[in-house]
Amino acid sequence: MTDRKNLSRAGWLLIAEFVGIFVLAYAFIRAGLSTDYLFPVILLFNLLPAWFIAKAARDHGKSPVLYGLPSALFPALALFAWTRLNSAHLWQSLEHKYGRTDDEA
Repeated sequence: MTDRKNLSRAGWLLIAEFVGIFVLAYAFIRAGLSTDYLFPVILLFNLLPAWFIAKAARDHGKSPVLYGLPSALFPALALFAWTRLNSAHLWQSLEHKYGRTDDEA
């Protein structure tokens, strides 16, 4: 169950990151400041979701380095890694809800 907790935390942090960056970029533009300073802020904040993604990958039996390192380097890769890890749970919940397996197809 800890893998769901780590994925959930990573998901919420990714949402907060993307919303926060848009809000900060808008505020910087309105204030007449350069948005070049936002990139280091994005990379620093992105370390948190990447850490939770790496923990979730380890809980899933996958390489935490393979999922965590690219996630730490670029936010879009963090979103991709989160989606890849979360897709297994999504399919399991859909199969449970609708009661269909591959044998019935």
